[in-house]
Amino acid sequence: ITDENESGEGRIAASVTLSSSNWSGLSQSVVVEGVTADSIIIVTPAPDSHEAYGESGVYCSAQAYGTLTFKCSAVPSTNLIVNVLALN
Repeated sequence: ITDENESGEGRIAASVTLSSSNWSGLSQSVVVEGVTADSIIIVTPAPDSHEAYGESGVYCSAQAYGTLTFKCSAVPSTNLIVNVLALN
């Protein structure tokens, strides 16, 4: 997992990697510092990951303090870069 945070008052912008080898079943959790259970979360794949993200049916399914959980309908064969914006 790579995490590049760019924080500002009331917002957190990060880029996380969903590693193709870190899926447990059809789920993967990643650390995103500053995310809370009450944050408004916006996720979108990076341009180079867009096709594989869509083909694998990836989506953010849950959030908790410092973590986001992603699910998929089929495990991607490549690592995916996902851009995250959290509004607190």
